[in-house]
Amino acid sequence: VGLKGELAKDCEWNVSIGRSESEKDSKSPDGFFLKAPVDAAIASGAFNPFETNLADPQLQAIVVSTAYVPTVVNKTRMHTYDASLTGEVFELPGGNAGLAVGVSRFDQFYGLNIDHESETGNAFGVLSNKSSSGSRTVSALYAELLMPFTTSFEVQLAARHDQYSDFGSTTNPKLGLKYKPVTGLMLRANVGTGFKAPTLSQIHDAGS
Repeated sequence: VGLKGELAKDCEWNVSIGRSESEKDSKSPDGFFLKAPVDAAIASGAFNPFETNLADPQLQAIVVSTAYVPTVVNKTRMHTYDASLTGEVFELPGGNAGLAVGVSRFDQFYGLNIDHESETGNAFGVLSNKSSSGSRTVSALYAELLMPFTTSFEVQLAARHDQYSDFGSTTNPKLGLKYKPVTGLMLRANVGTGFKAPTLSQIHDAGS
């Protein structure tokens, strides 16, 4: 959801908020059983794990009663808030220089839910894992200046500062050049830095 308008001639503001949410349910329906009842059936002599002929109703009943469906539920949620201001700031031989400044904020949540039997190690054939969850807030400030020094040469300066609630802060600049020596040919060059924090799943998952 967003709104935009003009502060003055050649000066525009934008504000927006957003929400995204996803859930992924994973099920493993075949080939898994619960350890405790199988161990008990083997110990009592009611079940032979090396018997391949399961025509015996008693063996079939044990297989059915110990069969298990491991499940994993991944949930993610993000709230976004953004406000920006763009406009022309001064005149150059190639046209008016454009400036854009803005602030943004991201609220992120991550959740991993493992079924109880798998989490406690009672599901045979399932890698041990634990339920986990985590959240973070990222606040950012950014600016970009576009300067057309001539009709064929343009320079772009940009910078962004991000503050992570769980991973510190980072500032990343960028320089871009665009040159059009003749009609039909354009040359571009860009240099800058970037930063990517670990994902919430990388930070909070207990690991398999």
